[in-house]
Amino acid sequence: MNTDLGVTCILPDFFRGAEGKPDPIPVWDGQLSLDWEERLVPYLEAGGAQSVGVVGTCFGSYIAIQTSASGASFMKGGVSIHPAHPGLMESASEDEAETYAMIESPQFFMDTPDSAESVRKGGLASTVIATTYFDEFEDPCNHGFFNRGDLTDPAVEECVSRAMDHLVEFMTDYVLN
Repeated sequence: MNTDLGVTCILPDFFRGAEGKPDPIPVWDGQLSLDWEERLVPYLEAGGAQSVGVVGTCFGSYIAIQTSASGASFMKGGVSIHPAHPGLMESASEDEAETYAMIESPQFFMDTPDSAESVRKGGLASTVIATTYFDEFEDPCNHGFFNRGDLTDPAVEECVSRAMDHLVEFMTDYVLN
């Protein structure tokens, strides 16, 4: 599989080097929004970025959703794989619908059996965000399959390949074109 899209990939450490699940979990209303507004946006602008897509797995879906809702003109799409943002937003007392209402770029949700109803086809995201795509992954492709799945299991390998195909196609259609 050729996934060379000719793009720059940035992997910010929002957990500041913490191993595992940080305590407390960072929230948008605080350091995360400052990281975005004061570090990443200026970096992207200085580099001449005109089209940005954000990909997030688990906690990273929170970043994909929040950056997509940020109003940055260069945000062209977000992909959330086994998304955890609904629970994170609830814990932070954030309004999921209100955040979705601020998103103007297309979003792709790749759900696993434990994903919230709000990020499934027919759920809140699909009724509020103008352009949404969904794929449902089943057991053994459970939460975490994309970034830490056992690729020696042919069923998991197929799920990872399918998710990567979706990711490349989405980024090509909405971010690169």
